[in-house]
Amino acid sequence: LHELTDKFQLLKESNQTLETRVKERTKDLVQEIGQRKEMEELLREREQRLELAVSGTNDGIWDWNITTGEVFYSSVWMKIVGFREQPLAPSIDSWLDRVHPADKLEVDRKIKAFLEGNDYIFEDTHRIQHRNGHYLWLLIKGRCNRDPQGKPTRLVGTITDTTDKKVAQEQLTIAKEEAEAANKAKGDFLATMSHEIRTPMNAVIGMTGLLLDSELKPQDREFVETIRQSSDSLLTIINDILDFSKIESHKLELERSPFNLRHCIEESIDLFAAKAQGKGLELGYFLPPQLPDQFEGDVTRLRQILVNLLSNAIKFTDRGKVLVYVDGQPSQEGGHGSYDLQIKVQDTGIGIPSELIDRLFKPFSQVDASTTRQYGGTGLGLVISQKLNHLMGGQMWVQSGEAVGGEPPSRWQKDPARATIQGTTFFLTLTLPTLESESSSSILAPNLSHKQVLIVDDNETNLQILDLQIQAFAMDNYLFSSAGQALAYLQNHSPTIDLSIVNLVMEEMDGPTLLDRSVN
Repeated sequence: LHELTDKFQLLKESNQTLETRVKERTKDLVQEIGQRKEMEELLREREQRLELAVSGTNDGIWDWNITTGEVFYSSVWMKIVGFREQPLAPSIDSWLDRVHPADKLEVDRKIKAFLEGNDYIFEDTHRIQHRNGHYLWLLIKGRCNRDPQGKPTRLVGTITDTTDKKVAQEQLTIAKEEAEAANKAKGDFLATMSHEIRTPMNAVIGMTGLLLDSELKPQDREFVETIRQSSDSLLTIINDILDFSKIESHKLELERSPFNLRHCIEESIDLFAAKAQGKGLELGYFLPPQLPDQFEGDVTRLRQILVNLLSNAIKFTDRGKVLVYVDGQPSQEGGHGSYDLQIKVQDTGIGIPSELIDRLFKPFSQVDASTTRQYGGTGLGLVISQKLNHLMGGQMWVQSGEAVGGEPPSRWQKDPARATIQGTTFFLTLTLPTLESESSSSILAPNLSHKQVLIVDDNETNLQILDLQIQAFAMDNYLFSSAGQALAYLQNHSPTIDLSIVNLVMEEMDGPTLLDRSVN
């Protein structure tokens, strides 16, 4: 009986233990089932979200099992290629067999190279045949899964129909080519017509010149002068248009011949001496004595640029000055015997508003429409000058106050002093080979070193330029803007003067009188 009691007790304890384990396991199963339901619900939401996103983008989805060759094609994929009602077989061949014959070899090569490589992102654009027979341009994007050895196992991605975009691009390209061809034909026509257009105008100008040299009544002379002025203006416009057309049609060729830079600048300035004097403007230039005079290049086109810049400077300057500064140094990139030159044309004119300065170098554009009525011009001069400067390998830009326009070099720093002065400064650079040795133009400098020079001129521009010239020769100078100042200094200090440069005509006292009084 005792043994039976013990066995019963053991069975009872075992049963209780089993019931406890069953309850605990049941509780765990309930938690696992709840977690699984949550995961299934979350997965269902993500699938719905993905389906909504994909359907909203009109992109077809494909999933290629590389190991088996099977491919899943979404309903949108089938819809794009026209097989929504009769789906294609789920294999890679269903895709590749419909690739355009002209694209087939390239597509096979790209897929093979991708699978044999180590990339994870695949992208390509090719044509696939629609069920109706026409071809679609499709953008293919995919991401590859690879095993630990790098072997591809799965490639999943999307297709996007880009046919309309491709057609639009092709039509745009064709339209652009046709427009460029038409523009080139127009430029070629104008470029080849230069002689035929210029010849009659030159005849008109020549004949009016002969008439002006003959005896005419005052009224007749006035009429002929009007014809002459109008003919000159019209010829200038014609020349601008023809030069612009030549440049645009690539028919303008630069010459390469020896020329004297100093003479080029002086000849350009001489053309405006009378006009500058008539407006009461100071007109001058500074070219460093140590800079060579003889260079090789297209002097005609360089003079054309300078004449245009000087013409604008004088046109838009009512009082003050117009100055040309030239600076240069041996070129580091242009080869031995070449110089990097920078030319500045500076005026004290009306200036250019900062918000309008970018219009300067645009064809047929003026800074302000009112300037065309007041000052005239075609809006081509600066464009032609900049393009000519580009053909010479240089750059052109402008500073007016704080505003800067054009194409200044990255290492160029705008002049802070000019930012507060009314007026405009045009810059141009070019690299030219020189025909002189580096020291040939400065042979006289050692002989003139520390010589005492007296400079007297009531013209501020002349005084400034002479001062720079004297400094370049390492001479010591005494500068005076009036004869009275110079005479007072000479009488009080009695310096040793080796050279005197005195203006012949000055308001307070002329040059000869100053020299006589200083000697006595």
